[in-house]
Amino acid sequence: MPKKNMLKVAVIGATGYTGLDLVYILSKHPKVKLIYLCATKSIGKNISNFDERLKKNLPKISSFKSINWSNLDIVFLSLPNGEAQKIVKKNYERYKKLIFIDLSADFRISNTKIYHKNYKIKHKAEKYVSKSLYSISELSKKSNKEI
Repeated sequence: MPKKNMLKVAVIGATGYTGLDLVYILSKHPKVKLIYLCATKSIGKNISNFDERLKKNLPKISSFKSINWSNLDIVFLSLPNGEAQKIVKKNYERYKKLIFIDLSADFRISNTKIYHKNYKIKHKAEKYVSKSLYSISELSKKSNKEI
């Protein structure tokens, strides 16, 4: 596939358990180009130090603060509960073309009072919860066609 047709992707939280599996899956996808692999620790290291399955030439681990957001199509957020909402709140309006895919609970519960009750965290991006879609694609094909 020509490089210009590939989706440019960042994974924030790339060295965690879920992040590493996600990087592995995305690294094998023919339409994905991993541009940023982000973590708060181990900046500058190779992702292969964390998972020996990742033998491909992938970007070194960087801070999400160094991301050029306008150069991306999709951002995966594989972070602890409470962290993805901060990133979405800061960047959603500024980078409207970006698709944010959150793997935490931050946008899973549509009622922020229930979110607070369950996670003991006040939601910091309440206005974006109503704009989010929580789905399992195999079970909600009709909802996903709208995206």
